[in-house]
Amino acid sequence: MALDIVKKNDWYYVPAPGRLDAFNFELSKDRLEKLAKTTNQIAIDVSSAHFVSIPMIKLIHSLASELARKGGRLALVGTTEKLKRQIHIFASLDPFTFYSQDGWEKLVNTTLEGRA
Repeated sequence: MALDIVKKNDWYYVPAPGRLDAFNFELSKDRLEKLAKTTNQIAIDVSSAHFVSIPMIKLIHSLASELARKGGRLALVGTTEKLKRQIHIFASLDPFTFYSQDGWEKLVNTTLEGRA
């Protein structure tokens, strides 16, 4: 399953599928790495992801660190406490920005209204 990528204001929004695992790791890795080279702000919506593999956690952490080094950020939208604990165990929460689903919608809608 390919990742969809949607431009929302200054962000590239990536709604994650139900599983981020070995079955879609290589394709997801390629798409996310290419995206990280061309933008400074990526938001991955993990609210529908019921499984995120350790390699995927490490990849997303690596991309978040890379974006932070160049002044950007990688946001995780709709992250559960369970996923936050997993990220903390296998990587670090430091380079991430976290948004609740409501917080993300407010951010995007406020930015859109400000441009209208």
